Amino acid sequence: PDAPLRIRFTAVPPHGIKFKKSSLGRKDATDPESKLPRFSVALRGTELTQASVAVALQFWLCQKLVCRPVHSHETLTVDVGPAAAPAEP
Repeated sequence: PDAPLRIRFTAVPPHGIKFKKSSLGRKDATDPESKLPRFSVALRGTELTQASVAVALQFWLCQKLVCRPVHSHETLTVDVGPAAAPAEP
């Protein structure tokens, strides 16, 4: 749980998609002390659409005496919609 971890998100193409945070680290995990951290990513768009999100992940893989950086890149397809309007009283 001490190794650095960074996740970056980019909408491809942007399509008016906004991320609450476009870069996350271990401290942003739902349980930062976990050996298998989980993350919740909030995003919204200006219209209902399917969007591609590029995810860049950087972390360290360590064995007894040696650590090496690992970089991974994936593209995910997500359903995106506008933020819900506040309920009227």
